[in-house]
Order: sequence, then C-alpha cells, then structure tokens
Amino acid sequence: MNADWIAATLGETHPNANGSQTVMTRKLIANLLQADELALIAQTWSKIVFVDGKSTAGKKAARVKANEQASRDDPSAKALKGLVTDALRQNSDFMQLTRAGRVSPLILSRYTAGMEYGRHIDDAVMYPGGQEFRIDFSFTVFLSAPDTYDGGELILEDETGGTAIKADAGTVFVYPSGVPHRVARITKGERRAAVGWVESAKPRSLSAWRQAFKR
Repeated sequence: MNADWIAATLGETHPNANGSQTVMTRKLIANLLQADELALIAQTWSKIVFVDGKSTAGKKAARVKANEQASRDDPSAKALKGLVTDALRQNSDFMQLTRAGRVSPLILSRYTAGMEYGRHIDDAVMYPGGQEFRIDFSFTVFLSAPDTYDGGELILEDETGGTAIKADAGTVFVYPSGVPHRVARITKGERRAAVGWVESAKPRSLSAWRQAFKR
C-alpha cells in the first residue's frame, strides 16, 4: 500500500496514461474501532458460525467468490455487527464523506488459506438483510492486523492502474461502489473484515466531492 497516496493525495488529481486527470474518490479512515472494541471482536470471533459466502453474492459475483461469512442468525455475529455499525454512525468523517442516508446491514467475512474474491463490481441495487438499497458507496472495516495473514489485499482496478489496500485493524476503507475490485488470494493466516454499503441521502456537486475527499 502506498502510504503517500493514503496520507497526502486523496482528493487530488492524478495523471493517467492517456494524459487525462482523475479525481481520487476513496478514503481510509483510521481508528474507527478502538483497542478494547477490537479485543472484544477477537474474543467473540471464534463463537461465530460461518457459512459459504456465495449465499449473498449476485450470479456473476458468486462465480468468483470463495470466502465465508457469518450466519445471518448467529447471535454473536449480530452483536459484533451492531458494535461496528454504531462506530460507523458515530464517526463524523464517515458520515460526512458518504452523506449516509442509510447504512446497510453488515456482512462479517473471513478468508483463510486458498480463499479469494475475484474481480467484480457491486450491484447498483442490493438486498442485504432483505432490504432494498441503492448502492452509492462500498466499505470494508478491517478486523485483523495486516501481519496476521499473507495476501488478502483489497485491490481496486480502475484507470489509475489499481490500488492495493491492506490496512490496520479498526480502519475503514470507503470507495465508490462502481469501481471494479477484488480480494487477493490468502496464502497464510486469516483475514477478518466487516463489509457493507451506503445509500447516500442526497447528491453532491463535483466541488463538494473534492472537498470531502481532502478531509
């Protein structure tokens, strides 16, 4: 992961191979979850029942998805998803950036050795938890330290040439839902994350977007 890109250039323009300019529209927000919250998540994780992740993927995405996710009815998973959702709603950077009207029910996912999620684009309308959502932003909350697993980078593939994200536990990465992305194959350890989507309350002007991603 390019630390300079994360720390300094979000919201700025970058030259493409064809000479055009692209405004970066993605952001890492550190310390969404605090140490005591991460410790609670780690203690509870082993109690969760996991199922095949294909159950929540669309037809095309299911062909390239190989991971596991918490059972929707698992009580421990429900408690952890509530904790993470509360942290998102209380984080002013996240709420202002996404102009969140609604935050979807979360999915707790895990990847172990050999698992990956191939290149795909999130559907424009999804039904997480059985509710219809227009998908404006996607996000990943990293729940395991990057040195506890090998591989597993979240890779965004677009005209900028691609960006690989492997962030500290407790960090949330937000990006527009129309960007093709994938999760690289895990070769060792376990990647833990909470993923979800945002339906924004109202549209922004281009100048407002630039300001949002400079925060």
